[in-house]
Amino acid sequence: MFEPLCAALDAAGIACTRNELLADHCTFRIGGPADIFIKPCDEIQLCRAVAFCKEQGARYYLLGNGSNILFEDAGFRGAVLDLTAMKTGIGMKENIPGEESGVVYCSVTVGAGMKLSTLCNFALNHSCTGLEFAYGIPGTVGGAIYMNAGKPVQTADSTRTVYSDIIYFSLNNGDWIEQSEYKKAGRMLRWALSDTITPIVITGWADESGTAAFNEQLSLRRARTVRNYLVKKGIAPERITFEGCGIDTAAESPKKARRADVQGMIRLALADAPEVQAETEPVPVKQEAEAEKVAPPVPKKEITVAEQQQTETPVKAQQAEQQTVIAKEKAEAITAQPEQQLEQAVKITPETASSSPRYVAVKTNLAAWAGTIMNLAADVQVSEHFSVELPVLWCPWYVSDKHAVKTFTIQPEARYWLSKPGKGHFFGVHAHVGWFNVKWNRDRYQDTDRPLLGAGISYGYLLPFNEHWAGEFTLGAGYANMRYDTYYNIDNGARIDTRTKNYWGITRVGLSVVYRFNLKK
Repeated sequence: MFEPLCAALDAAGIACTRNELLADHCTFRIGGPADIFIKPCDEIQLCRAVAFCKEQGARYYLLGNGSNILFEDAGFRGAVLDLTAMKTGIGMKENIPGEESGVVYCSVTVGAGMKLSTLCNFALNHSCTGLEFAYGIPGTVGGAIYMNAGKPVQTADSTRTVYSDIIYFSLNNGDWIEQSEYKKAGRMLRWALSDTITPIVITGWADESGTAAFNEQLSLRRARTVRNYLVKKGIAPERITFEGCGIDTAAESPKKARRADVQGMIRLALADAPEVQAETEPVPVKQEAEAEKVAPPVPKKEITVAEQQQTETPVKAQQAEQQTVIAKEKAEAITAQPEQQLEQAVKITPETASSSPRYVAVKTNLAAWAGTIMNLAADVQVSEHFSVELPVLWCPWYVSDKHAVKTFTIQPEARYWLSKPGKGHFFGVHAHVGWFNVKWNRDRYQDTDRPLLGAGISYGYLLPFNEHWAGEFTLGAGYANMRYDTYYNIDNGARIDTRTKNYWGITRVGLSVVYRFNLKK
């Protein structure tokens, strides 16, 4: 029954495969084959694919990133539509006036198949609040909205944690941060510097060794140590509240008990809980499908920890102090229903800004340096999967009258990356042009009226070390043709003959250190 459906999809230019293993498309890595696996590249193809399934009476399922999805070993009898292949961008429009004076919104539009992590990074890079809770949650935007992203509905006064981390200490240490915790401490500091509003609560703990009084003081010292670190790095001390809670009897091990918990916490009152309002503007969808849209949530008014302790302070005074904070936290809810709203094309305004970083890197080949060849290369992304690398290699060495190696070579390469430029595996096509003048014992070899010429193919892998540094491994093979003159290796030595050599074999060997700039498009 799927042959007519496959024929219709092929005629429309929509990619599809038969008996695709679903275990390859979900985080649990289980599930048998789907009768047909459809990969629309945009909203138009998605709508047409759904229409074809309905025309043929085929059962269909919309699949996002596959997080927390369980497929049967028998597979799926019908069509599975993969939304992750859709090329959707992020649209953003700033400074939309709100109902309150001086308050503005930011309008963000994304496709439901976009990864939630991509949206969170976009919000971070554009200083937008409201998505802090979503960091670390797998899946797509559509799945997060449909499943409420694991965020409980607030029915009473509550506290929302927007950041959480743990700094561990060694036995009896409460006065300095361990070297093994430097990475987490740096991460904590970067968050605190980027979010200048959220109050910080630090709680110290200790294990069961020692007396209760000693552990009480030790846990307090640990919390104070983390607090002092943040203050020393420029965090306002009034943002931070710290306390020692003594022994943690519920810890899995003594090592897990010797710690300081760091949390960025916002106090939410019932009156400040978000409300759902009817959307006043119509949503452009097809007639056979209706969509609903959630209006922007009313921003949450933050109350600092210090203000919580001052019960005599009127609520109205607190709200006035937080007026500037409220202006930054107004955001329009991002809507995406699993079938209906996916039929709506993503519209990106002229003000749209892309968050996708453009891969730009400089590198040097250690394998060439081992052969005394100096080198430097640049690698620049030119499209979604392609980059262009230009390495320059030169060797200026004059050792003696009998031995000298002088070469200059360029070897441009076009690369196709399986994931994206600057990540994982890639294949390349390269050319090489070189000039040389080499003295060795009794003879001297020099290129003629034309340089060395050739081309080849290569394979490589880029292994990231951190945000900017990485290692690259490359191996290539191909062809080179050189025409050169041979001279007697003496001053004004006579030319012996002219030779031509054709070479087939290894043309690239790379063990490079890479620095990535990660510029914005």
